[in-house]
Amino acid sequence: MKRKVSLILIFMCSIISAYSQTSYMADISNFNKNEATTTNVSRVYFKFLAVSQLDYIKNVSTETAGTHFLGDTIARKVYLLKQRYTYKEPISPGSFATKTIFRKQEIYNSVNKIEKYLKKSIKGGEVSKDAAREEYNKVLDVALNVLDEDTDKFEHRLSSVNGDAARLLKIYINEVQLKE
Repeated sequence: MKRKVSLILIFMCSIISAYSQTSYMADISNFNKNEATTTNVSRVYFKFLAVSQLDYIKNVSTETAGTHFLGDTIARKVYLLKQRYTYKEPISPGSFATKTIFRKQEIYNSVNKIEKYLKKSIKGGEVSKDAAREEYNKVLDVALNVLDEDTDKFEHRLSSVNGDAARLLKIYINEVQLKE
């Protein structure tokens, strides 16, 4: 009798385990299908308020900003990005080096990955310098405007593409809208 009960329990546990594995696999495949369809469709998912950056850009000198392969305006915006997204933590007792702290690190890192991607794409002849300038200008405009916004969902979306620079660029270009 005990043997029959134990066999029935083992049989029921194996059925439950098999059912849970198939339902888990179905959920994963549905998630991957949804991810594939959302990356192909260009919809605006994120809307942020925009403030003109012209006054700030004019205040940055060419000597301070340095040079950039996409031009003077982009160099100034990159300088502003670094100034706004990073700050140095002063030396504390027991620490002999200053620490660089990043605000909204996911956004900052994605902008840098896109810059490297566009540089490689220009060198490889995949995209023109003018098109790359226009795209990177939009990326910088978004990054400069969202610093003080609630960007948790946007940052989660950026992290969902696992650092793929081409997909990051598509998110900035197709899924973000700046409203004035």
